[in-house]
Amino acid sequence: MRELFARYRDTATMAGFLVLLVAFIGTVLVPGYRLANDLSGNSAALKLVSEQRGQPEVMMRLLAALRDQLRGGAYVGQSLKDLRVTVPGYDAALTQLGESAAQQAPEFAEARQLWGALHAQVAPIAGFAGIPYSDSDIAGTRINAAGRELIEDARNALTLGRDTAPQLTKRMVSIGARLEREVAHGAATLRKLMIIGVAFASVLVALLLYVQLLKSRHARVAREAQSQTRDILATVKEGLFLIDSDFHIAKAHSAALSALMRRENFDGLT
Repeated sequence: MRELFARYRDTATMAGFLVLLVAFIGTVLVPGYRLANDLSGNSAALKLVSEQRGQPEVMMRLLAALRDQLRGGAYVGQSLKDLRVTVPGYDAALTQLGESAAQQAPEFAEARQLWGALHAQVAPIAGFAGIPYSDSDIAGTRINAAGRELIEDARNALTLGRDTAPQLTKRMVSIGARLEREVAHGAATLRKLMIIGVAFASVLVALLLYVQLLKSRHARVAREAQSQTRDILATVKEGLFLIDSDFHIAKAHSAALSALMRRENFDGLT
């Protein structure tokens, strides 16, 4: 049994190393890579939720300012410009969240439904490209038909938004809390995988050192055998030499062979 173990020890060591390497890849590297991608996506979604959490209230303030500006005949260009940025930005953010882990939250479907109703009201306002006032020398600057339609749309959007905007904010807060929990759970799992990876790496390093030790031992034994062979060939007085299957004289031969045959080089001779 001892001889059998010694014979297959190197093979068993390399097989064990390969098995551990495959286990390390399947248990640590692949799950860790996937988990890192999930963490990256969830972190990006959480950042997006945090940025967009207060946007519905911003829209309501812009709509209220637009309504008051139309009532007073003031300049409305800046309010419309801000709405053209806020409304598409919030819509794009929800679309992006729909491609992340946020879509699994039940609050996300509710938020999409609420936003769909509000978007139908605010999109025409943000897309307004007309002139809300008419100027004349007699009447001065007065709101025209396009302006009256715009102020009516703003009033309707504000009426809907007073109830919808707080609900949207509440849903986004819930989605953000869910993403925070998933990020925390993923980070904890990744730490466990790192600990397992360190353990695997330690075992693999130990096996590599053991294999290197065996190689060094075999190399030392081979050098000792070669040294003994050289000592024997240098001291015997017989003309010893080796031949291959083609009857060519090999490089290894006794020192006495040169004296007996009266030549130094025997390489390639038959």
